[in-house]
Amino acid sequence: MAKDFEGKVQQVCDLNFNASASNEDSFSMQSFERGSEKRKFENLMMQVINGTMSVDAAATKAMMSIDEFLRYKEEFLKRFK
Repeated sequence: MAKDFEGKVQQVCDLNFNASASNEDSFSMQSFERGSEKRKFENLMMQVINGTMSVDAAATKAMMSIDEFLRYKEEFLKRFK
């Protein structure tokens, strides 16, 4: 499951996050390779965990279903236990 999670992080980061009009939400493979895309995805997770963003909003921004986002959220949390 951890390998699936890492693969999904990369897959999501390859997508264009078009929930916002700003360029900083536009993901590219070059910035993913530098680690910034992974941090943006993890930032979405942390915002949900901290209660500053709804799961629905984060899932929409990540272009995932809510159920899929919640599965990856659980995997994300396991990494810190």
